[in-house]
Amino acid sequence: MRERTRFLNADLAFTASPGNGTEVLLRVPRSSLLENARPSIWVRFARLIRAE
Repeated sequence: MRERTRFLNADLAFTASPGNGTEVLLRVPRSSLLENARPSIWVRFARLIRAE
C-alpha cells in the first residue's frame, strides 16, 4: 500500500480505535490519477477490435 501511495505521490493515513476498527484515508492528487490512469478493459477491447 505504501509503495503504491509513493508511486501516485499521494498521502496515506491510518487511524485505529478499539472497538471501531481501522480507518484508512488515501488522498491522491488528480494530476497523478490522470498521468497513471489505465484505460478500462472495455476501452482496450474496443481498440483491439478496431485495430488501433
